[in-house]
Amino acid sequence: MSRKIKILFTISVLLNVLFFGLAAGQGYRAVSKHSWKEFHATLAPETQTLMKQTFREKRKEFKPIMRKMRGEIAKIGEVLVAEEFDTQAFDAATGDLKQINQAMFEQKLETMKALASQLPQEERQKLKGKFARVLMQKHPHKKRDHASQSKREGRGEERAYKKERAE
Repeated sequence: MSRKIKILFTISVLLNVLFFGLAAGQGYRAVSKHSWKEFHATLAPETQTLMKQTFREKRKEFKPIMRKMRGEIAKIGEVLVAEEFDTQAFDAATGDLKQINQAMFEQKLETMKALASQLPQEERQKLKGKFARVLMQKHPHKKRDHASQSKREGRGEERAYKKERAE
């Protein structure tokens, strides 16, 4: 190989490594930015213990709802891939899913109420933003189907959080 090709090849490899490092760093930052683990460490030890205990107890109530939800999502999938699309079957399946989502939302509210009723005002203030994101169903730590959707949701979440802090 000529000297010019070797130099171009080396520069190309270095740029690829640099871009890969930047992309990996941005991905890690996006995931860790909203990490419950890091946030959990900022809370008082009593609050940490109470949260663990409350979530552990409430998990038993969430599991059956999640099982139903997975079943309904599977039904919707079956309706979508059927040879002929049945709008009535789709409406029935999505109607059931809406009811399950409502039950899940109510369960989240009950969990928050149980937890918040036992916490001092300072700790509730710390949890306010996290609770808001949970209620808005924003889960940045979960894999998204579309990268652009994740970016849009992240921007909206940041705006909502900044707006809350300003109030």
